[in-house]
Amino acid sequence: MLVFPQLRESMNRIVAIGLLIGIFGLLAIGPARADSADMHTCLRGSDAESRIAACSRVIDSGNADKDTQYEALTDRCAEYNGLKRYPEALADCSAAIKLNPDDDKAYINRCWSHNDQGKYDDAIADCQAAIRINPGRAVSHVDLCSAYSGKRDWKQALGECDRAIQLDPGISAAYADRCRVRTLSGEADRAIGDCDTAIRLDPGGWLGFLNRSSANLKLGKYDAAVQDASMVIQRNFGMPFAYVNRGLALLGKEDLDKAIGDFNRALELNPSLPEAYMGRGIAFGKKNDLDRAIGDLDKALALRADFAEAYMSRGEIYDVKGDFEKAIADYSQAITNKTDYVDAIMNRGADYSRTGQTELAIADDQVAMKLAPTNAWTFNNLCYDLAIKGDTSAAMPQCEEALQLAPAEPAILDSRGYTYLRMKDYPHAIGDYDAVLKASPRLAPSLFGRAIAYAAQGKNDLAKADFAAARAIDPGIDKAMAVIHLTAPAGL
Repeated sequence: MLVFPQLRESMNRIVAIGLLIGIFGLLAIGPARADSADMHTCLRGSDAESRIAACSRVIDSGNADKDTQYEALTDRCAEYNGLKRYPEALADCSAAIKLNPDDDKAYINRCWSHNDQGKYDDAIADCQAAIRINPGRAVSHVDLCSAYSGKRDWKQALGECDRAIQLDPGISAAYADRCRVRTLSGEADRAIGDCDTAIRLDPGGWLGFLNRSSANLKLGKYDAAVQDASMVIQRNFGMPFAYVNRGLALLGKEDLDKAIGDFNRALELNPSLPEAYMGRGIAFGKKNDLDRAIGDLDKALALRADFAEAYMSRGEIYDVKGDFEKAIADYSQAITNKTDYVDAIMNRGADYSRTGQTELAIADDQVAMKLAPTNAWTFNNLCYDLAIKGDTSAAMPQCEEALQLAPAEPAILDSRGYTYLRMKDYPHAIGDYDAVLKASPRLAPSLFGRAIAYAAQGKNDLAKADFAAARAIDPGIDKAMAVIHLTAPAGL
């Protein structure tokens, strides 16, 4: 039996979507070199708009010296970044750099702006420029860590976070970002320790809790993820990613209505948040509201065209709808955007298999197995597809390896039973199907396979009973099994 990853551990896949955010740039650059009230407000005003207005008065006054002008431009750039007004932020930081190309702070804030917009090569160039000017400033390495992680260059990203911590062991942002990168790179268990350290260093902050919620999501610790995300919401109720993470944790707990409520709140705070649309789309899919699910996933992809996980999720919905051609197209797009996306590769292989494209299925199975050599399901799927092809001598070792990794797993026993069936080893086939049906009595493909074995042994009464049971569970079972070369004898 082919196994689709989302049916086993959907949340492990769902949360691996980069929902964690880094910490970028400097929000204040130090004491002003001017004594004016406007410059004081520019640096330390009570809210962003008042700070921007004060900085603008300094910039437009014509009386500020070069250093003061530089500070005002750099600070206004940071404020614009905080408000996601990136064109204005970039213009200010670029003007500041022209005024003083030998100071690192404007480069740091421009790096922040590029990071936020996903322009990671530009961010890397600016962070590296900042580091050349001032190699001892830890926050530049934190920002560079974030830029490399945006490019999925985990080794470089972790190296920059490590460097930041070497320069300043008390910088909580570096530990929070390393937690984020480790979660995204598949080391969620190690990530927890980094987030714990970030929280210890900044117990009143929220970033460590947010990133720890994502690590807990990846580990399937949904209660802990809910608790961490709720802590963020208490401290920063305007943080939409906290609602997204809590919504994903609630999805893992199958509390779908509360999850949708959190995704709705995230979208109220940021109507352009693709992760929130994806999460809500998955929730609608779980509620079997498939058209609304596709609608939300369409919106997620309209906002972020390279969102591999959203393509993956929409492919799963198309699978449920039986539109395998569209599912394959979505899985292919997910793989294009994330070449090591094992679950998407496995799902596409499964759809190739179920649509009779066996050679393409085997090719995907082999790629998945190389990427995940300890994953029992990659061996299982390769066993099944090789058996469909008729290469049972190559198939059987793959099934045995899968069972070594996941002993007595019914889906793998079904694959081995099918392989025995293709070998005409009917007693062993029946033995495996018996074990499958003891664990999962309503598994129509196993009932159908056992019926074929019974019929081959002349046990027609037993075969008729199994065929009838399989058809009652799945009226389309005969058509589905014909794709894998199993056809009921005439009269049965």
